Amino acid sequence: MAEIKRTFSASKMNKDIDERLVPPAEYRDALNVQVNTSEGSNVGTVQPMLGNTVVTAKVPTGSFCVGSIPDTKNDKIYWLVAGASSTANNVTTYKDYILEYDVQNNETKYVFVDIYKVEATVPADSAITNGWIHVPEVSNIETYNNTGIRIGMKIQSTGSFQTNPLLVHDVRFDTGNNRWKIYTDTVLNGGTKADIATSSSDVITFYSERVLNFNSTRLITGINMLNGMLFWTDNFSEPKKINIDRSIKGTGGDNYLNGVSAAAVTGGFASAVTTNTNQTFDGDNDNWHTRLVSSNDGFTLETMTDRLGKKAVWVEEENITTIRKGPHTPPYLEMSSTEIQRTDLVTGAINATSVTAMDFSFSDNGVLLATGDGPFSITFPSPVDFRVGDVVILRVAGAPNDPSVTFLSDSAFTSDLADVRIIIDSKTLNGVPLGTLPFAGPYGYKLLSIKQDLGEGEFAFQAKLEQTKSLFEFKFPRFAYRYKYKDGEYSTFSPFSEIAFLPGDYDYAPKKGHNLGMVNQLRSLKITDYVVEDAAKGHDVVEVDILLKHEDSPNIYTVDTIKPTNIHPEWPDKENYPSGRGEYKIESELIHAAVPSNQLLRPWDNVPLKALAQDITANRLVYGNYVQNYNIENVPIIDVSIDSTLGDLANRVTNAVPTPSKSVKSLRTYQVGVVYRDRYGRETPVLTGNAVDSVIDVEPNQAKAFNKITARLSSPPPSWADSYKFFVKETSNEYYSLAMDRWYNAEDGNVWISFPSSERNKINIHKTDRETDNTFLILKKQHTTDLAIESEMKYKVIDIENEAPEYIKRNTKKLGSLTNSTASPAIIQSAAGFPFEDGDSFQVDYTVFEEEFLKISTSITSDTQDVGIREAMHDGFLFVKFFSGVVDSSYYKIANMSTATGNLKINIDGKFGSDIAFLSGGTGTVGGIVSGVGMRLVTMIPENKAEFDGKFFVKILNDINLQTNVLTYSSSSSDWSVINALSSYYVHYEEILGAAPLSNQPFDPVQAPETGLLSTIGSGTSSTYRQFPPNYDTNAKVQALVSGAIGSGSNADRRRKKRAVAAWWRGWGYGWFIDSAITANEDASTAQEMTTLMNQPVYTDIADRTHGVFELPKPNFDDNNLGITGKGKGFALGFSGIGGEQYEYTHNKDNDFNVGGTVNINQAAVVDLLETAGTQFRFADDPDQIVYTILYTSILEGRYNYDASPGAIPLAFPDGPNKRKTWKLVVEDADGNGIGDFQENGSSYNPVDFSNDNGDWGTQPTSAIPIRIEFVQPFNDDDDTIATNNPAVWETEPKEDIGLDIYYEATPAIPIDLNFKTNEQFAKYGSTVENETTNFGIALTVTAWSDQTVTLSAQIPTIVTAGDIIAFTAPDGGVTRLEVKTTTTAATTTQITFVNETHSKKVTLPYSNCYSFQNGVESNRIRDDYNEVFIKNGVKASTVLAKHYEEERRGAGMIHSGIYNSTSGTNELNQFRQAEPITKDLNPRHGSIQKLLNRGTDLVAITEDKCFKIMADKDMLFNADGSSQLISSKKVLGQASAFAGDFGTTNPESFAQDNFRAYFVDRTRGKVCRLSMDGITPISSAGMHDWFADNLKVSTSTLKNSIETVFGSFDSKKGLYNVSIKKLGESITGSAYESPAYVNYTLSYSEMAKGWVSFKSFYPETGLSINNDYYTFNDGELWKHHSNETRNNFYGVQYYSEITTILNDQPGSIKSFNTINYEGSQAKITQQKFEATDTIADAAGNNVSKFDSKYYNLNAKTGWYVDTFETNEQSATVHEFVEKEGKWFNTIRGAATTLDNLDQQEFSVQGIGVPSAVSSDGITNDVYKFKVTNNVSTSYNPDTETDGNTDGAADGIWDGTAD
Repeated sequence: MAEIKRTFSASKMNKDIDERLVPPAEYRDALNVQVNTSEGSNVGTVQPMLGNTVVTAKVPTGSFCVGSIPDTKNDKIYWLVAGASSTANNVTTYKDYILEYDVQNNETKYVFVDIYKVEATVPADSAITNGWIHVPEVSNIETYNNTGIRIGMKIQSTGSFQTNPLLVHDVRFDTGNNRWKIYTDTVLNGGTKADIATSSSDVITFYSERVLNFNSTRLITGINMLNGMLFWTDNFSEPKKINIDRSIKGTGGDNYLNGVSAAAVTGGFASAVTTNTNQTFDGDNDNWHTRLVSSNDGFTLETMTDRLGKKAVWVEEENITTIRKGPHTPPYLEMSSTEIQRTDLVTGAINATSVTAMDFSFSDNGVLLATGDGPFSITFPSPVDFRVGDVVILRVAGAPNDPSVTFLSDSAFTSDLADVRIIIDSKTLNGVPLGTLPFAGPYGYKLLSIKQDLGEGEFAFQAKLEQTKSLFEFKFPRFAYRYKYKDGEYSTFSPFSEIAFLPGDYDYAPKKGHNLGMVNQLRSLKITDYVVEDAAKGHDVVEVDILLKHEDSPNIYTVDTIKPTNIHPEWPDKENYPSGRGEYKIESELIHAAVPSNQLLRPWDNVPLKALAQDITANRLVYGNYVQNYNIENVPIIDVSIDSTLGDLANRVTNAVPTPSKSVKSLRTYQVGVVYRDRYGRETPVLTGNAVDSVIDVEPNQAKAFNKITARLSSPPPSWADSYKFFVKETSNEYYSLAMDRWYNAEDGNVWISFPSSERNKINIHKTDRETDNTFLILKKQHTTDLAIESEMKYKVIDIENEAPEYIKRNTKKLGSLTNSTASPAIIQSAAGFPFEDGDSFQVDYTVFEEEFLKISTSITSDTQDVGIREAMHDGFLFVKFFSGVVDSSYYKIANMSTATGNLKINIDGKFGSDIAFLSGGTGTVGGIVSGVGMRLVTMIPENKAEFDGKFFVKILNDINLQTNVLTYSSSSSDWSVINALSSYYVHYEEILGAAPLSNQPFDPVQAPETGLLSTIGSGTSSTYRQFPPNYDTNAKVQALVSGAIGSGSNADRRRKKRAVAAWWRGWGYGWFIDSAITANEDASTAQEMTTLMNQPVYTDIADRTHGVFELPKPNFDDNNLGITGKGKGFALGFSGIGGEQYEYTHNKDNDFNVGGTVNINQAAVVDLLETAGTQFRFADDPDQIVYTILYTSILEGRYNYDASPGAIPLAFPDGPNKRKTWKLVVEDADGNGIGDFQENGSSYNPVDFSNDNGDWGTQPTSAIPIRIEFVQPFNDDDDTIATNNPAVWETEPKEDIGLDIYYEATPAIPIDLNFKTNEQFAKYGSTVENETTNFGIALTVTAWSDQTVTLSAQIPTIVTAGDIIAFTAPDGGVTRLEVKTTTTAATTTQITFVNETHSKKVTLPYSNCYSFQNGVESNRIRDDYNEVFIKNGVKASTVLAKHYEEERRGAGMIHSGIYNSTSGTNELNQFRQAEPITKDLNPRHGSIQKLLNRGTDLVAITEDKCFKIMADKDMLFNADGSSQLISSKKVLGQASAFAGDFGTTNPESFAQDNFRAYFVDRTRGKVCRLSMDGITPISSAGMHDWFADNLKVSTSTLKNSIETVFGSFDSKKGLYNVSIKKLGESITGSAYESPAYVNYTLSYSEMAKGWVSFKSFYPETGLSINNDYYTFNDGELWKHHSNETRNNFYGVQYYSEITTILNDQPGSIKSFNTINYEGSQAKITQQKFEATDTIADAAGNNVSKFDSKYYNLNAKTGWYVDTFETNEQSATVHEFVEKEGKWFNTIRGAATTLDNLDQQEFSVQGIGVPSAVSSDGITNDVYKFKVTNNVSTSYNPDTETDGNTDGAADGIWDGTAD
């Protein structure tokens, strides 16, 4: 008999090829079978699969494993579980997990438990009082809390307080009610317990921020392990990392802390715990959220707790993110110019270390003591704190008991000025213990040194503790700090501190060549506030590095590393010192080590916000397909201003010195931008919004002040932002300050300024480029004074010489002068004798000339002059100039002299110029010669003076500003030139209103005496007037003004007074006056009308308006006090009648007060002088001719002289006479005195002294003589220039960096929300506190914070009102502000509660870039030396982006971290330094990156459409012929080369790896691919091409058959790549589907078979292999495969095995099949269940027996059976197999032919029995197939099992054969 036999040696399915062509060794289909692998030695046979067994039972049913990874090194498995909720006793808990399975020890631990929500129903009989909530027990175990509720959770309820979340303060067990009590609090860090109100059956929700945030729909495909650390990214939240060991040690346990007694849980609060040992845990249960475990000593792991050690610290997301938070705030500096700040040990007060006025003698019996003498005893006049070994220096200040002795300030008294140095000797302290310090003495001392010329006897000494050399003397250091975390990661740097620099008093003299004030006086330095509160710092910080940076270097150095083992206060003991924040004293300039330079390029770590792909290559963490940046919802609006504070010098305080302080440089433009930060410190680029609002100019007049920039954000912050910083841009380049030596007149009328040659390089102009160089000098400080220049005075450098120019070498000597008199003119006034323009000679009276110059009548020589006139003339050194009054001509060289008819004719070299035209009134004729013409004769002899040595010379323009502020003369000069003058009068309010002059009585507007002017205006028409100024207009209009009926009563008096005042001013007309006159709105009787009319402030108190006085020293005084006052230093000049020369105002410009500008233009010169600081003037009538200098000017505009309201004055007159402008001047003479007799040492002349007059107007009795004011300047005699120790200081104008858009960090991170984590970040302990709304009046500081409530250092003396703005000033000068939330109930509290919103409040930036000396000098450079270190704009830089900043998904991009090296302890896996090339982008046309794979030394990136190999730590060099060479490279990610073939994936979860092979599914192309050393191979083509193409495709019209996930795993035990496909099996109706039924497929690819072996009945959540075992996950639990002897039992569900093979030999022939047999194990046996008497009717209707009379089937057995047997013609059945001779066989019975299955082509119809052959039509090839199924059921019931799909387990091997 012919037999068709099939074996399965190919071991793979073939669904692609036509059934007729399937190779004999392959099969069509298979389920749950294995062929080329075996549990024994049966490879090549078909076997059912062993089942799997559950390994763990740790998570609730319904949980889901979202990711897993094997630790092959330690034989452990880690998996991540999105936990399902679990409910017990009305308490529902929500958790996520990370678990560990130890393969070797078969042990499972909880690595991490994230309990993020607990819902509990309030018991029905629960009493809710006293700030707690009852929660039922979970499992009736009161010894430990297994509710999941922990301290710090937030609380909400369906009850009354659901909108006001509270916090869990404590948890304890209520033994009386067998329930847990949850105590609530309003704040986390310890406030009063909060009473709440709930009802029974309320659902209470306890929740906290999710930490793991797992979700079953978010599979984690980027997961790696490295040295005990687990990294993962879920493409949803922050990439994360945990240290597995520390995480396990923080998980589990029965109580929240180890060592906590049961009493602490059942009978007390956690705060009562005293037995905590900080022991760790072992991950044994999931009762508690994972605690934070770290180390305080660097070695021992312990559970972190609060500062009292009583509350566990629970892990938050920030503890497990890849990015680690850096410090938000800078370290603060405590700086002192004294080396040791001696403090009282009891009170803390600073003890004195210096004394003055100490009378003492260092001689013995008339003999001066010698060095080394001693011991001696000394007692000081007041208590001091001198200690053993201290060196005390003493200086002689003068004679003893002399009250006029001048003592130096401590800063000015330096060691080089000491006359005596002594050392305190401990052996001779006379038994006085040091603990009583400070004390006056006696102290024992020895003499260290003494000046031998000191002299004998007593002197008045001053003594002080000698200071050692200052720290950082010639440096600008800044400090910062950084954190080191337990796993070795270093954080980014904190913001840098202010500069550790203490300047000295101003000392910038040309002879010294530099500014000694810019030498660092720092001798004591403490770094503080680097160990901030744990809520802001994090408890897992194990070290803090103190960092140092100098301004001139990019290098960063560690000063020291501070650890928790350091003693207090370096690492604060917060248990005993709650406010301790770290304090480190800098002892020297020594540094510890350099920090890598790239750390400065790391302002924040650019760790992706989220990423899909992750791997580790080249020991670096790489993310792919990541998201960076944020969206900015609102354009920021920044309002910027300058806050200027005046010091004592600028405020003109007596004896004030130029003491410097930090400032913002004037004459600069600053732009402020904002940078927003997320909670981890990622920053946006600089955002500037509207540039107009964010830009501010610092004006020249602010140079004398201490300036700060203030900014306020008026736009809302981004929703994601946690804090913000302000950044500042200022684009100027370097500038220099130069102190001049002298000035010299230049030949061309300009001025040469000399500077020390050491300053030469500061001015960047050279001979070769002076034609094109635009170099400017800016005058900053007046010559010889400490006055700042308050307007921009910029001068172009016209020329520069390194040697003195020849012209200024001339030593000018005045030989004498001649002045014409009316009777006898010395200069001949004739056409031939007078110097006219274009002439070349002039004549003088010889006799007069001889008398003045020669003294000898016979020759033009003189032995009384330094050089004879003849010799000087011969050498070209004799010059002449002409003058008349205050006008001078230029100098002209005299060529020769000769006599001419009794006169002396003087010829000049050249011709006279136009500068002498003034001598003849510009007419050039004798008739126009003016009076007072004179000539001055001088010699100008070149001389190399010593003052020229070591100098260079700069020529600049000579103008009025230079003349006023620089061109000063020696005090010996008595010549002054009048450059302008004005006539003024004195106008006093009493003079106008008729009160007694200077009576010092206020004018009563209601009861004014009816005298003077007022008395003349009655009801009649009298025209008798009081005497007015001489230009008073008495025309009819004025007379008409006061005529007519007035009436009677108060209104009449009022009108009468108003008309009288108006008449006075209209009579006045226009002009200048010393202004002490009241304005209209200052009369209380007319206040209401005037306020309505002019909307001006009303003044009713005019009692102090005597002598027209106003006060000093404020330069910004108001207009309450005018005239001359402040001991003569206040001087007010008014101008009235604005608009024309007559009182009638015809210009119709009612609001124009611009005198000298748009109106009264003829007054422009006077106005300019009044408004220029440094202008000098005198009073013409002053007999002493005292000259005064204007220091400051302020202007009052919009002043009105009288009430012009209707009903008071006829409106026929325009309002010109009503308008007044007043210039308020601050003046003083050369000795610092004011005007008049207000100073003891001042002039006795007072221009407004009316003590002797009769009340008439004017300065003389009964006269109206004007007060003449002359504006003067020193007369230039060309030889009186000053060399001074207080010279003018110039500044070079810096070149601007056009287009440079660099901003520098100017503030710490300012939190947007005020809470318990951020309050100290907002205002540190010790910050000074002020109420900007209502001043406190006392000094207050911050001593504590509790959430949004601050505690101050003392009781607040005033009630603080809601809405008040409180300012907090940090030590670096930065000011933050908060709004008060709650009005205080009494003025005795020390606490204020604030609104938590901070973003809209004004911030004063601690930014500074110079030191202001208050005198206009603003220095930013050490000693102001060339090329010395200077203050830069900042350390941390940022910029604006040219493109719009927004969230960005870099799908084709990769970004990598720094390196990890366990050997060296380097861990930079958190460092993503964006300033370095850390990114790599693939071509985006290939789609986004889905998976990264480290393979050998390369990185493989699988995108959606392509696979790439990327060189790691190397690169590829391509040759001209296209070949390539591997080269070394510093690039972490080098050249990317694509694998052949367009294959990729959109299902990264399908990825699985086996050594060098990797597998993935390309769903888009319907392929399954293998990536191996030979490239990419589509393994789906191995017999399964069509199947995958059909089942992986995505339907576009329906969700039916759409793929949800395609998960891949590798079974290393069987060598199989398992693909699990989850599809939707239901169609969609409408827009949604109803209850979709998922269809799951798992099928296996075998590398051994090179094909797909079988389908599988299990569908895992994920899977992996370790130690040649295969594990998968289901419901979050771990299952081990090939471990269950019950075949085909997966996840506890029984399945079957089946295989479909093809019998297709000779497919063109029709065959009849009689029997089928197989070689293998037990066949399925169906139990015979019929008795012999059981019958059934056959087809003919005859009853036949059902009993088959066989015995093999008496009992049922499981095994192989034929499920179906089909040909292309017929179907057949094989009931079961019978064993014969080692084979299992049976006959094949065709299915009975009925009308339904009748085939007319059949030659015969086969019935029961052996089927006969069937014929073929010769056209259709016959194909025969059958399906063999193994029913492996142990509970098979033939009565119920009818379809052959049985349950159970039995082994079976089948070699299919049919014949």
